[in-house]
Amino acid sequence: MLKPKFIGQIVLLFGLSLLTAWADDDDETIKLTARYEIEKGTRTGRLVVECEIIDGSHIYSLQQASPPGPTKIKIAESKFFQSKGEFTANREPKVTEHDPVFETRLEEFMEKVAFTRPIEVTSEADLEKLKIELTVSGQVCSDNDCEMFRDKKVDVSFGGYYDPKEEESAKKRQAAKKLPVPNKK
Repeated sequence: MLKPKFIGQIVLLFGLSLLTAWADDDDETIKLTARYEIEKGTRTGRLVVECEIIDGSHIYSLQQASPPGPTKIKIAESKFFQSKGEFTANREPKVTEHDPVFETRLEEFMEKVAFTRPIEVTSEADLEKLKIELTVSGQVCSDNDCEMFRDKKVDVSFGGYYDPKEEESAKKRQAAKKLPVPNKK
Protein backbone atom coordinates (compact mmCIF):
# COMPACT_ATOMS: atom_id res chain seq x y z
CA MET A 1 0.00 0.00 0.00
CA LEU A 2 1.28 3.47 -0.89
CA LYS A 3 1.96 5.80 1.99
CA PRO A 4 0.13 9.18 2.03
CA LYS A 5 3.46 11.09 1.91
CA PHE A 6 4.51 9.23 -1.24
CA ILE A 7 1.14 9.87 -2.89
CA GLY A 8 1.47 13.56 -2.01
CA GLN A 9 4.91 13.69 -3.66
CA ILE A 10 3.55 12.10 -6.83
CA VAL A 11 0.64 14.58 -6.96
CA LEU A 12 3.04 17.50 -6.37
CA LEU A 13 5.41 16.36 -9.15
CA PHE A 14 2.51 15.84 -11.56
CA GLY A 15 1.11 19.29 -10.73
CA LEU A 16 4.50 20.95 -11.23
CA SER A 17 4.95 19.25 -14.58
CA LEU A 18 1.54 20.51 -15.71
CA LEU A 19 2.38 24.04 -14.59
CA THR A 20 5.73 23.88 -16.35
CA ALA A 21 4.11 22.73 -19.59
CA TRP A 22 1.46 25.45 -19.31
CA ALA A 23 3.94 28.22 -18.46
CA ASP A 24 6.46 27.19 -21.13
CA ASP A 25 4.53 28.92 -23.92
CA ASP A 26 7.60 30.88 -25.09
CA ASP A 27 9.37 27.69 -26.17
CA GLU A 28 7.10 27.19 -29.16
CA THR A 29 7.64 24.51 -31.76
CA ILE A 30 5.78 26.49 -34.43
CA LYS A 31 5.99 30.12 -35.50
CA LEU A 32 3.01 31.51 -37.37
CA THR A 33 3.01 34.71 -39.42
CA ALA A 34 0.43 36.09 -41.83
CA ARG A 35 0.16 38.86 -44.37
CA TYR A 36 -2.14 39.96 -47.13
CA GLU A 37 -0.90 41.22 -50.49
CA ILE A 38 -2.87 43.16 -53.11
CA GLU A 39 -2.44 42.78 -56.86
CA LYS A 40 -1.35 46.14 -58.34
CA GLY A 41 -4.24 48.19 -59.73
CA THR A 42 -6.97 45.89 -58.32
CA ARG A 43 -8.86 45.11 -55.15
CA THR A 44 -8.00 41.42 -55.32
CA GLY A 45 -5.15 39.74 -53.58
CA ARG A 46 -4.07 36.87 -51.42
CA LEU A 47 -3.86 36.02 -47.77
CA VAL A 48 -0.65 34.14 -46.87
CA VAL A 49 -0.19 32.17 -43.64
CA GLU A 50 3.38 30.95 -43.08
CA CYS A 51 4.24 28.17 -40.66
CA GLU A 52 7.80 27.62 -39.49
CA ILE A 53 8.03 24.26 -37.76
CA ILE A 54 10.96 24.03 -35.37
CA ASP A 55 13.18 21.18 -34.10
CA GLY A 56 12.38 18.61 -36.78
CA SER A 57 8.72 18.49 -35.85
CA HIS A 58 5.82 18.48 -38.31
CA ILE A 59 2.25 19.66 -38.75
CA TYR A 60 -0.52 17.94 -40.67
CA SER A 61 -2.00 19.15 -43.96
CA LEU A 62 -5.28 21.03 -44.25
CA GLN A 63 -6.84 17.87 -45.70
CA GLN A 64 -5.49 15.35 -43.15
CA ALA A 65 -8.10 12.77 -42.12
CA SER A 66 -8.86 12.15 -38.44
CA PRO A 67 -7.11 10.84 -36.52
CA PRO A 68 -4.80 12.73 -36.22
CA GLY A 69 -6.80 15.55 -37.87
CA PRO A 70 -6.01 18.53 -40.10
CA THR A 71 -4.43 21.89 -39.45
CA LYS A 72 -7.28 24.43 -39.57
CA ILE A 73 -7.12 28.11 -40.52
CA LYS A 74 -10.15 30.24 -39.64
CA ILE A 75 -10.77 33.76 -40.91
CA ALA A 76 -13.31 35.94 -39.12
CA GLU A 77 -16.03 37.38 -41.34
CA SER A 78 -15.60 41.01 -42.33
CA LYS A 79 -17.56 43.55 -44.32
CA PHE A 80 -14.27 44.73 -45.86
CA PHE A 81 -13.16 41.59 -47.71
CA GLN A 82 -14.30 38.18 -48.92
CA SER A 83 -12.41 34.94 -49.33
CA LYS A 84 -12.46 33.71 -52.92
CA GLY A 85 -11.47 30.09 -52.67
CA GLU A 86 -9.69 27.71 -50.35
CA PHE A 87 -6.23 27.77 -48.81
CA THR A 88 -3.59 25.93 -50.84
CA ALA A 89 -0.08 24.96 -49.75
CA ASN A 90 2.98 26.23 -51.61
CA ARG A 91 4.32 22.68 -51.81
CA GLU A 92 3.22 19.08 -51.50
CA PRO A 93 3.26 17.42 -48.06
CA LYS A 94 5.35 14.36 -47.20
CA VAL A 95 2.95 11.45 -47.59
CA THR A 96 2.97 8.18 -45.66
CA GLU A 97 0.43 5.93 -47.35
CA HIS A 98 -0.32 3.85 -44.25
CA ASP A 99 0.76 4.90 -40.77
CA PRO A 100 0.68 1.93 -38.36
CA VAL A 101 -0.20 4.09 -35.35
CA PHE A 102 -3.17 5.99 -36.81
CA GLU A 103 -3.94 3.32 -39.42
CA THR A 104 -4.47 5.99 -42.07
CA ARG A 105 -2.65 8.00 -44.72
CA LEU A 106 -0.58 10.87 -43.25
CA GLU A 107 0.18 14.21 -44.92
CA GLU A 108 2.89 16.13 -43.06
CA PHE A 109 4.79 19.39 -43.50
CA MET A 110 8.23 19.88 -41.96
CA GLU A 111 10.39 23.02 -41.70
CA LYS A 112 8.34 25.68 -43.56
CA VAL A 113 5.07 25.82 -45.46
CA ALA A 114 2.90 28.69 -46.67
CA PHE A 115 -0.86 28.47 -47.17
CA THR A 116 -2.39 31.00 -49.58
CA ARG A 117 -6.02 31.97 -50.17
CA PRO A 118 -7.41 34.45 -52.71
CA ILE A 119 -9.30 37.45 -51.31
CA GLU A 120 -11.26 40.38 -52.70
CA VAL A 121 -11.34 43.69 -50.83
CA THR A 122 -14.44 45.90 -50.88
CA SER A 123 -14.32 49.48 -52.15
CA GLU A 124 -14.89 50.85 -48.60
CA ALA A 125 -11.72 49.26 -47.22
CA ASP A 126 -8.35 50.98 -46.98
CA LEU A 127 -6.12 48.53 -48.86
CA GLU A 128 -3.10 49.13 -46.63
CA LYS A 129 -4.92 49.15 -43.27
CA LEU A 130 -7.25 46.19 -43.63
CA LYS A 131 -7.90 44.34 -40.37
CA ILE A 132 -8.08 40.58 -40.76
CA GLU A 133 -8.69 38.31 -37.78
CA LEU A 134 -7.19 34.88 -38.23
CA THR A 135 -6.65 31.83 -36.02
CA VAL A 136 -4.85 28.54 -36.60
CA SER A 137 -5.52 25.23 -34.84
CA GLY A 138 -3.78 21.89 -35.08
CA GLN A 139 -0.89 20.01 -33.59
CA VAL A 140 2.87 20.01 -33.86
CA CYS A 141 4.30 16.52 -33.59
CA SER A 142 7.74 15.02 -33.17
CA ASP A 143 8.60 11.33 -33.22
CA ASN A 144 7.76 11.15 -29.51
CA ASP A 145 4.72 13.32 -28.87
CA CYS A 146 2.29 15.96 -30.13
CA GLU A 147 1.51 19.43 -28.84
CA MET A 148 -2.00 20.70 -29.58
CA PHE A 149 -2.70 24.36 -30.27
CA ARG A 150 -6.23 25.71 -30.61
CA ASP A 151 -7.38 29.00 -32.09
CA LYS A 152 -3.92 30.52 -31.97
CA LYS A 153 -4.41 34.14 -32.97
CA VAL A 154 -2.10 35.35 -35.74
CA ASP A 155 -1.50 39.02 -36.50
CA VAL A 156 -2.06 39.77 -40.17
CA SER A 157 -0.02 42.59 -41.69
CA PHE A 158 -0.08 44.35 -45.05
CA GLY A 159 2.56 42.67 -47.23
CA GLY A 160 2.55 45.12 -50.14
CA TYR A 161 1.51 45.06 -53.76
CA TYR A 162 2.46 42.48 -56.36
CA ASP A 163 2.35 42.13 -60.14
CA PRO A 164 1.45 38.61 -61.33
CA LYS A 165 3.31 39.12 -64.63
CA GLU A 166 6.51 40.07 -62.78
CA GLU A 167 6.11 37.03 -60.51
CA GLU A 168 5.66 34.71 -63.50
CA SER A 169 8.78 36.14 -65.16
CA ALA A 170 10.75 35.65 -61.95
CA LYS A 171 9.59 32.01 -61.72
CA LYS A 172 10.67 31.39 -65.32
CA ARG A 173 14.09 32.95 -64.66
CA GLN A 174 14.49 30.81 -61.55
CA ALA A 175 13.49 27.66 -63.43
CA ALA A 176 15.95 28.50 -66.22
CA LYS A 177 18.78 28.72 -63.66
CA LYS A 178 18.03 25.15 -62.61
CA LEU A 179 18.20 23.71 -66.14
CA PRO A 180 21.21 21.51 -66.81
CA VAL A 181 23.88 23.05 -69.02
CA PRO A 182 24.49 20.92 -72.16
CA ASN A 183 28.02 19.58 -72.63
CA LYS A 184 29.87 21.15 -75.52
CA LYS A 185 32.19 18.82 -77.42
